[in-house]
Amino acid sequence: MAGAWVGSPTGRTPPIATDLRGQFAIAIHDAPYSLVARHGDQASEILRVNPERGKLLSVTLTLGPTGIAGVVVDGDGAPIPGAEIWRNPVPELGLGVMNARAIADAQGRFSFDLPRGTYRLSVRRSSDDDFLDEDDVHVASGTHDLRLVLP
Repeated sequence: MAGAWVGSPTGRTPPIATDLRGQFAIAIHDAPYSLVARHGDQASEILRVNPERGKLLSVTLTLGPTGIAGVVVDGDGAPIPGAEIWRNPVPELGLGVMNARAIADAQGRFSFDLPRGTYRLSVRRSSDDDFLDEDDVHVASGTHDLRLVLP
């Protein structure tokens, strides 16, 4: 796809645009390295590459639905405003120790802008509460109707 932006998911290097044939060339100095492509509201999965010095590496990054959005509710289905939702570290995707946090709005709604992939989310009512491992959920990006239920 022409005009997609390819770079590191952490913003470590500035992204470059793909050409009219959807191709790109990027110099990678530190291996392994993570790449992600974005175009509009679509993105690729994060791809870990380990190129050899002085050799070209051919990769394909496939675009698809992104982001995760949903609502946090109690056992009766009432929204929980101010609930904290954390996207946990994903070292295998090159996201290292990067956590991402969302705070549920007045209707209990939240969202994350994430590339394609599966992520582990943790949720708690407020910063005064603990995260319980049994409340963690694994969810694929592109899910925009997630319902997280807290006791």
